[in-house]
Amino acid sequence: MSNHLQYPTRLATRKGQVVGRRDFLRQISAASVAAGSLNVTDMLSVSAEQLRARGMSCILLWMQGGPSQFETFSPKPDHKNGGETKSISTSVPGIHIAENFPYCAKVMDDLAIIRSMTSKEGNHQRATYLLHHGYLPMAGVKFPTLGANIAHQIGDAAHDLPSHVRIGGRLPNSGGGGFLGIEYDPLVLGSAHTPRLLSASMEAFDIQKEPGSQRAAYGGGDFAAGCRMARRLVEHGVTFVEVTSRGWDTHQDVFSRTQELSRQVDQPMAALITDLKRRGMLEKTLVVWMGEFGRTPRVNPRGGRGHYPQAFNAVVAGGGTQGGQVIGATNDAGTEVARRPVSVQDLFRTIYHTLEIDAEHEKISRISRPIKLVDGGEVVEELFG
Repeated sequence: MSNHLQYPTRLATRKGQVVGRRDFLRQISAASVAAGSLNVTDMLSVSAEQLRARGMSCILLWMQGGPSQFETFSPKPDHKNGGETKSISTSVPGIHIAENFPYCAKVMDDLAIIRSMTSKEGNHQRATYLLHHGYLPMAGVKFPTLGANIAHQIGDAAHDLPSHVRIGGRLPNSGGGGFLGIEYDPLVLGSAHTPRLLSASMEAFDIQKEPGSQRAAYGGGDFAAGCRMARRLVEHGVTFVEVTSRGWDTHQDVFSRTQELSRQVDQPMAALITDLKRRGMLEKTLVVWMGEFGRTPRVNPRGGRGHYPQAFNAVVAGGGTQGGQVIGATNDAGTEVARRPVSVQDLFRTIYHTLEIDAEHEKISRISRPIKLVDGGEVVEELFG
């Protein structure tokens, strides 16, 4: 499948030469500092440039359809609700995850599992919107997605590559630049395989340049290729990359289907963490694994699980977070959060905090309404030791 790379940018000119908007602002700010004439806009620009200079980035591993917590990172082998899924030990004593993730079990030292995610949205469209924006849809307001906000805050539009990339095709309600503008829309690739390169600067997208040992480490399949591309992109300065795995809406045959889906995700996810760490990039790259909600504790007559936003799990790694831990818990039956509930707003505020982005930052929407990056929520401080 050929993917045509397109990305809109705002441009300015300098002595007849086209330059990026942020490069233009950077020069204005530098001149203002030298002249001692910084105004508020200049100071904000300088602050933003300091953030960009840190080179932080985020990779979102999106499990479209809502993965079962019981068959991934929150197994319940000692309760009937756990079904057929067994748990396995990990590299961290006392932490067990589902048998479907043996590769991730080996890198548990770098992973933090949040087993107490909770929401009220059990509809795919609304939940996908919420978990991509931190807000529910609102009439008259076109919210930017998480990736757009991060690209806006710490991405560099003067860079040859886009700041926001989505691998795995378009998803309904996954959003784009919103009121920030189309320049913060993601560059969308249907697949990481053989994208059409328009210039030498786009070679970061060419995973065929990876050695055979890298391909073997990540395994085969579209998701594995997406993870390899995500690592290449952040290594070349891309700020936010989303990689999608589809098919997690397991209303029937949850055990066999999740087992197969996990085979596609487990090895490349663990390899991505290992690869980033080996290259010294994990401290500056936040990796988030999640879907729009979890699955019901009870298995239905078709051997599946329904939608269940009341209690589900997410996983984070890197970006300065502390791995080797589990945050929160559900009760023995997995029916409700028993300890340390974490809301979607909490998670979003934590993501921004990890990237040193002010979650209270406001932008004015097109209906002249000030909108914060996150409205409410608290940082999950346990992630930082």
